[in-house]
Amino acid sequence: MELRTLSHSINKQPLMDKQKEYVDKVVDRIVSETQISKRKAQSYILTPFSERVFSAHEFSEGKDLNTRYSSVSALTHYFSLYAEDVYALDIIEIGYALKKYRNIIMLTINGVIK
Repeated sequence: MELRTLSHSINKQPLMDKQKEYVDKVVDRIVSETQISKRKAQSYILTPFSERVFSAHEFSEGKDLNTRYSSVSALTHYFSLYAEDVYALDIIEIGYALKKYRNIIMLTINGVIK
């Protein structure tokens, strides 16, 4: 799945209420399985969809897949594969879920929500 396709599809169609309800539960589940560790001035995030540990900066900004030619962030890539394989989300649902997931994690890191 390409990032361009994902971002294009996100803006195309809104989720139906039943879809949104299901995807919100998926996001809640993934958030509950995410571990945040604070060390000194830096936070690190361990997700259920990647063995890779993300720094808060990488998590908020996105980081490519260790190649300067990739336009897909590691977070987007691994999250998309996981959401599709485990929860059978489609591309529109994945876009919505990823945005909500990142927002919740960043608000948690910044102490806005616990």
